[in-house]
Amino acid sequence: SARKLEFLLADAYANGARAIMSMGNMRDTELFSLAYHASQCRIFNDQCGFRLQAMVYGQHNSQQMRENLLGIEKYGGLLTYHVDRWVCGYASFLKFISLAEEKGEFPYYIDLKSVNILGVLGMVNAVFELKEQLAQGVIPYPNVIVYAAASKADIIGLTIGFRLAGLTAQVVGSRAVDHLERKEL
Repeated sequence: SARKLEFLLADAYANGARAIMSMGNMRDTELFSLAYHASQCRIFNDQCGFRLQAMVYGQHNSQQMRENLLGIEKYGGLLTYHVDRWVCGYASFLKFISLAEEKGEFPYYIDLKSVNILGVLGMVNAVFELKEQLAQGVIPYPNVIVYAAASKADIIGLTIGFRLAGLTAQVVGSRAVDHLERKEL
């Protein structure tokens, strides 16, 4: 979600990073979203233009996969392919170290699938914007929010946000996966 990237990219900027590193499967739309938002990032009218080093692992060939990979490359992402996610994780660590040693550059690592406080805060912030829209009558009050969650951090952030904002709508996480990925849930 772009909302969780807001705080993460701001933190990368505050820490002087010029590159973002992440990993995911080749069909992962979050990697595409990260490539886009990292390349277009503006903070205080400063064009950050982070480069994305995307470590990707195997996935069956599909139109979605091809579109994601082309999109990542379109927005300046550098792709490195690995057969499975465990090798990919280890290779990400080695790539991080090599960039630090070769270029004196420490990429900012964003784990799109795990819970981190800055990603959660981005989702909490989104709820407070929703509360403003509800107060202005821009949208009707929802009973249920169904969110296509890419990670638990999204749902955690929304749930915390709704509690802090005093909103009572139920938050329901949904994940669309095919039968080949169900074993990972």
